[in-house]
Amino acid sequence: YRADGEMMKEDEAPIINSDAEFPDELFEGKNLKTKRQININEAANEKWKERYLTTFPNLLTGLKICHYQHSAAGRDLIEQILTALGGEVFAFARSDEFIPIDTEAVSQLDKDQAIKWSNKYSFQLIISTDGDGDRPLLADENGNYFRGDTLGALAALYLKADVIATPVSSTTAIEKSNLFTKVHRTKIGSPHVIAAMKDASINPNLNVVGFEPNGGFLTASTIQSPMNGKPISPLPTRDALLPILATIALAKERGLLLSELGTLLPNRTTASDRLADTPKEISLSMISQFRENTSRAAILSPQNVAPTKIDETDGLRMTFPNGDIVHLRPSGNAPELRFYAESTSEDAAAKLQNHVRAVLLKMC
Repeated sequence: YRADGEMMKEDEAPIINSDAEFPDELFEGKNLKTKRQININEAANEKWKERYLTTFPNLLTGLKICHYQHSAAGRDLIEQILTALGGEVFAFARSDEFIPIDTEAVSQLDKDQAIKWSNKYSFQLIISTDGDGDRPLLADENGNYFRGDTLGALAALYLKADVIATPVSSTTAIEKSNLFTKVHRTKIGSPHVIAAMKDASINPNLNVVGFEPNGGFLTASTIQSPMNGKPISPLPTRDALLPILATIALAKERGLLLSELGTLLPNRTTASDRLADTPKEISLSMISQFRENTSRAAILSPQNVAPTKIDETDGLRMTFPNGDIVHLRPSGNAPELRFYAESTSEDAAAKLQNHVRAVLLKMC
């Protein structure tokens, strides 16, 4: 972060190219020494709580909530907020050892665990975040987790967003819903989303929000809470709590169960996966084969048909005649090939994802 907000892409080059010396006493072997004691800024805590207690008053009254805490930063503060909003909160699976949670590709273990908890304890919802607390996880009364971009779209609907900035890998249900005035598609990464939001927010009469497939939600406008009209100030960095609360509020507003909110959006589901330990040059080589010869890309479709639309905003995103989408891109921070499959249902997206994985593995 800079003093005035999240670091942008143009800030990266001078940081990467800079030199800095670190005294040996800061290290233990190759590891940087860390302080066990963290100094909490209580004033910041209170401002964070006030942000939601004033704009979603009593939202969770009467709800039995599972708070999956694991090793998430902010877990104690989030529990305080959930309780203050009226929820009956039960903390589960707290750990002082780091537990990796990928909100864009929730593990099967976490999916099964959520369903088990819901069945056993009759929770009405399950709330969690990723490890550093800026990406949300919300499961319905059946223990089924929302995908991050679906959660973002539902939150945007409740907050009466006019403009959405979101990466090219987010679900096309956003456009197909016709619920929003404008959708700006960006490269993957919050700095790109923030840049698009900044451009869109030049018009002060528009509610501008952004979100990523991992659920990280951002706002560029002051939004009036639909519950009481009080302002939710702009926060152009990833927020885990706002999309969770807004989606719960949408269900209450529409008189729907959380599991029924999917009826508000077109039937589009995205599955994401990756080929680990795949050097970037191999990923780029495979992508290049499909870019230069789109007929070859037919092997990525179970129907063996060539794509009808190509999008090169970030990697290669191919749309096939039946509406299925396959998106390939090398990771920007790891030697792996990321791929996304979008179709009309979870089952169809999973089958497409498995087909693409098998094809890519043969090519490696």
